Amino acid sequence: MAALQLVERGEITLDEPLDKLLPEMSSIPILNDSNEIVKPKKSITLRHLLTHTAGFGYDFTSPKLNKWNKIKDGIIWQFNDKPRVFEAGSSFLYGTNID
Repeated sequence: MAALQLVERGEITLDEPLDKLLPEMSSIPILNDSNEIVKPKKSITLRHLLTHTAGFGYDFTSPKLNKWNKIKDGIIWQFNDKPRVFEAGSSFLYGTNID
């Protein structure tokens, strides 16, 4: 609700990149289907976060994230969060988008 109030006031929009407002979130890499960490090509927007299309998931909604503890052993991981599982706007998955 607070995010949409900011949109209503014109302080942010639904479709502007959140790279400057939430750099720690937008910099989280993607775990691709080959279990490789790749840099995102698209920025996350508020619309992506609100519609669960930013690429974030939960262990119980994503088989890749469910196996993350085993996968990350061979990866240097410097983030507090788990990786995203797809490029922003390319799919839908219930996840930590609005946590």
